[in-house]
Amino acid sequence: MPPRRSITPEQILEAAFTLVQERGIGQLSARNIAHALGCSTQPVYSCFPSMADLEKALLEKVWRFALDAYLVQKTDAQSFFAMGMGYVAFGREQPHLFHLLYLSEKSPIFLRDTLGGLAKPVIDVMKRDPFLSELPDQVLYRIHMQLWLFTHGITALLHSDPEAFTDAQVRELLHGMGLKVIGWELQDHQEMHSECPCGAERPELP
Repeated sequence: MPPRRSITPEQILEAAFTLVQERGIGQLSARNIAHALGCSTQPVYSCFPSMADLEKALLEKVWRFALDAYLVQKTDAQSFFAMGMGYVAFGREQPHLFHLLYLSEKSPIFLRDTLGGLAKPVIDVMKRDPFLSELPDQVLYRIHMQLWLFTHGITALLHSDPEAFTDAQVRELLHGMGLKVIGWELQDHQEMHSECPCGAERPELP
């Protein structure tokens, strides 16, 4: 009799990832994972005592995939703007994964519990930008959150209506909002470290 095949947690998680990537979160079940691996459901429950445990691990894996494949390029020349365009590309090219991470009933748990800690790779990219490198982390995080909310709105709209904006329109929208938010924060930061009298009127941005 051939030896029993050993199924690892990594194989189960990879099968779950592929299943959701291709068919959506509604198809995630121990039965479907077992079918993809050619085994019974017993190894699935041995490695992950509950589907909630598996879903939590899957959310982490999907986020790491988005980070590595779409958001943070392995180059010192990457810009913060490129990260925004990568987020839009993730939503367009990986609709099921984007839905799981940001639009499903699972996403509030992920966003509340882990997104803050996972913002560090984004902040690290921002620090390489010469216009942002001198700003403290709390200001960079504020810029990140404001522009993420804007970019997420565009991406969510494209998720439901892929023809809502062209690539050129998306670039123009992200670039324009980025200039406004970053310009405002830079100006505010400069004023806080200047000798301008308290209460001085904020000058108009160029």
